[in-house]
Amino acid sequence: MKKVFILIFFFLILTAVFLTGFILLNNKNEKQPEILTDNNQDQICRLNEDCVPKEALMGIRYFCQERKCASEVLGNPASINCQEKGGVLDIRRDFRNQEYGVCVFQDMSECEEWKFFKGECAQGNFYLSGNIWNGEIISLRGAEFDDYFEMLNGDKIGIAGINEEISEILEVLRGKETIIKVKGEILNTAGDVSGKRLIVDKIIDMGDFKFKEISEEESVKIAKDAIAASNEYLDDKGVDLSLVKTAIQSVPYSWIFYFSYSYLSDSEKEVKVRVQEGEIKHIATIKKTEDELYNCDEFAFTKICSKDYNPVCAKIKKNVSKINPKLVIEEEFIIWKTFTNACAACFYYSETETVIGYKTGECE
Repeated sequence: MKKVFILIFFFLILTAVFLTGFILLNNKNEKQPEILTDNNQDQICRLNEDCVPKEALMGIRYFCQERKCASEVLGNPASINCQEKGGVLDIRRDFRNQEYGVCVFQDMSECEEWKFFKGECAQGNFYLSGNIWNGEIISLRGAEFDDYFEMLNGDKIGIAGINEEISEILEVLRGKETIIKVKGEILNTAGDVSGKRLIVDKIIDMGDFKFKEISEEESVKIAKDAIAASNEYLDDKGVDLSLVKTAIQSVPYSWIFYFSYSYLSDSEKEVKVRVQEGEIKHIATIKKTEDELYNCDEFAFTKICSKDYNPVCAKIKKNVSKINPKLVIEEEFIIWKTFTNACAACFYYSETETVIGYKTGECE
């Protein structure tokens, strides 16, 4: 019996020795904090402050552990990557007051830190000087600013084309998640994102974007079906819906179709539909006033007019103030004025003049 107890005792001792050795071995193999070295010698320290180098990186915690300096990463890897590769991190705020990091290089080129980290932007790709800009058009439907141009350095500004042709292509590129290269001038304007707007006069590269190939015949059918299904057409109990004319746009696979239909036996309406790559982009009834003038509803969503010469004669209400010794008398009368096209007439602004409507052709 005594021998049995002795054997059990020795077995327990051996087990304890084995477990102790196993634990010590595991602790030894655990990853230790990175030790900062100076000339390949361990840096001896007493306080954490002793371990902070002259060119400390943002997002790194330097500390003293067992009288040796160590460090660990606290910040995001994009910030660390920027600084390790020679960039200087500049923290900025966008129009929504949200912070973003910009990596600024010695040649004064810039990249948004995450675009640089993911290889979407490299040193020398983007400069704030000059008039060539790379970036992506972000679409925010329903927001205060429904679109903006996010450049490779992360700055966000408004964007518009210098003419209708370029504006239409920029509209197509909204929300397509592709980096484009454009040429243009940045203007200060209080009514746009970050108080700035890029006026594009040339689209140099559309990145990997490809147009969806939809024929004109298919587009006509899409437009016609959209009118036939509209509440206005159904409420009017419209009949004889037919295509009147077609305007080919500068953007590939884009058309503006003009349709007419009859209602109330002897009345007629004209509808304008813009179709881009098989999608309805705009649909509006072209109304006429009692004087058989077109109103400006069709330009409600237009941002910039083209310079095409298709003259119209606009009817304008003019207000005039006459002052006599006792009171100010407001008078208004009608004048007619010729404009280069309908869009220019509808965009006309004056403190004393208001466009009522227009008719085609120059004023007599």
